Amino acid sequence: MRAKKALPILLTSAMLFGSAPSSVPIPNLVSKVEAATVSVPYVKPEIIQEQWAVGDYVDSIGNVVKDAAENVGFKTSKSEPGTLVIELRKKEYCCWESIRTSTGTPRALLYAEPYRLDGRDGYATKVTDTLHLAMDYMNRDSKEDFYLRLSFYVENPDSDHTYWLAFLGSNARNSYYYKAYFYPNVNLVPLTSTERDQYIKGQSINIGSNSGNNTGSNTSNKPTTPNTERKPTIPKLNVKYIGRLVIKSNNVFMYNSKGKVHRKLRKNEDVRVYAVQKDRYLVGDGYYVKKSDSVSYYVGTIYSKKGDMIIYTPKGKPYKKIKGKQKLKVYSTKNNVYQVGGGYYVRPESNIVFQR
Repeated sequence: MRAKKALPILLTSAMLFGSAPSSVPIPNLVSKVEAATVSVPYVKPEIIQEQWAVGDYVDSIGNVVKDAAENVGFKTSKSEPGTLVIELRKKEYCCWESIRTSTGTPRALLYAEPYRLDGRDGYATKVTDTLHLAMDYMNRDSKEDFYLRLSFYVENPDSDHTYWLAFLGSNARNSYYYKAYFYPNVNLVPLTSTERDQYIKGQSINIGSNSGNNTGSNTSNKPTTPNTERKPTIPKLNVKYIGRLVIKSNNVFMYNSKGKVHRKLRKNEDVRVYAVQKDRYLVGDGYYVKKSDSVSYYVGTIYSKKGDMIIYTPKGKPYKKIKGKQKLKVYSTKNNVYQVGGGYYVRPESNIVFQR
């Protein structure tokens, strides 16, 4: 790793979780066993090869170090719910022994985009939370054979079905050796560690059910049937910036990295945004604009290259037709649709063109 990358990566780990594993309470996700049982039929997993993304490191005041941050991700072959199992074995990670002996539980999450790259932080879009995670300490009594098994239930898969790991050391390639498996349309999180072991070794499992405590897809005696219909997805755009600001008044300022006013922005001015932080939009070269009601952030625009574009209500009913070539601002791409304001949305059909 080049010298210029070392400091940002260390700082990233510190900002993520501190210098040692931080403890957060993880609720008991195992359902109580009652008279009825639920069958979890064995599904052969897809073996996943880890991949790495490299991007700019952006510090808290907007300073940018080019190509100084990286993050590990896992891409499944389809956009479908299921359990992503990631095994971590020590390579060079400094605090591995602290994880093995700690009485606390380090935090682990999956994100929709590479974590800590290009200014994304803990407020970025998450794919999972602590309720969709099971963490198993495997061979914990053996310093040599210990490894960590993370099981994430992906309930709402995103459009490109690539999931980026936020965990101690996940921002450095030399931290771990990874093995990853994806079990489609199966939720292994509510199982016990022993039951997960049995399932991963190829055994179907019977577990207790009690009126929906076992969340996810394991909720009936019938095997789940994968949804083979291919739905259109939102394309990834090959541009550095992630959105734009529209300036709505003449009292908005751009600040430099030292917090001093750089210049006043004009009403209706359009400004590219490279990263979003808690209280500001980073607009490049260390400059930023503070969040306020006087600015409007959007992620791009859409138009129909052929035929009409249909806007749907928040309840999924057709609301209005927009003539071809007429552009609409998009404020989010959450749930694999173009959110155009007020909960109304446009579906990513083949005739819809998305631009930053």
